[in-house]
Amino acid sequence: MTQHSPGYVWEEPQLRIEHHRRTGSYNMRANHYHDRYELYYLIAGQRNYFIEDRTYRVNTGEVVLIDISELHKTSDSDLPAEHERIVVNFSPAALPGGADAGLLLSGFSGLERLVRFEPAQRREVEALFGKLVRESQNAAPGFRTYLRLILAELLILVQRRLQESPPGRPLPASPLQEKILEIVRFINSSYSEPLTLPFLARQFAISPFHLSRTFKKVTGFGFVEYINSVRIREAERLLKETRLPVTEIAGRAGFENLTHFERVFKKISGSAPLAFRKRGGLP
Repeated sequence: MTQHSPGYVWEEPQLRIEHHRRTGSYNMRANHYHDRYELYYLIAGQRNYFIEDRTYRVNTGEVVLIDISELHKTSDSDLPAEHERIVVNFSPAALPGGADAGLLLSGFSGLERLVRFEPAQRREVEALFGKLVRESQNAAPGFRTYLRLILAELLILVQRRLQESPPGRPLPASPLQEKILEIVRFINSSYSEPLTLPFLARQFAISPFHLSRTFKKVTGFGFVEYINSVRIREAERLLKETRLPVTEIAGRAGFENLTHFERVFKKISGSAPLAFRKRGGLP
């Protein structure tokens, strides 16, 4: 049974700061991707972190970098599930004026996303994450400007560490786990095709039962949940960037039935497709 403190969340359009401490088993329930960058700092505990087609083991004091629109999900590792973390989501506009965004954000597009620190560096990084939480809580005069400066300092330390030392690599995969990651990559590139559990099981020579069970264990996502997340992410992109009719977008995203598409879209995105498009600035 999952138990957790109510936690703390502060949010404005360009910046979101969240601090949670949890005990008991916890796997992210939401299909997860953002139109903002994410910094994930694990204060205590150990977690598995799936990003697109890789799984990382995150330990206390490590930072994970999530790029815009990347599918990601945390889940329990083999250790006790109790953990505490701070998550910061931000858009480039949250950086202070004059900041070198190209430098500060370069780690988010790198091949590996897990950043490990020496003890002294870790204390400095953890102090900055804590300061983000306290400043947003206290809301003293000038705190919004100060939050931007703290964020920039954090990103500078992360970037310097990436240049000093190789980042943490994904977990070594067993042959079965590697097969699941192959299937993930196939889904990521073939989401517009009919993708069913029996079809992919035949395609990759694995039983449907083992595919379903191992997929969840490796990625944190259910099989259908993952396919729907990939398809809706693409539908959101098309709604934002094109004027294609919703029926065509549904087909391009891999949905054969418009009613089913609209139902899944609303469940994941929180609104109907046309309402989502309107929010994105297209008529």
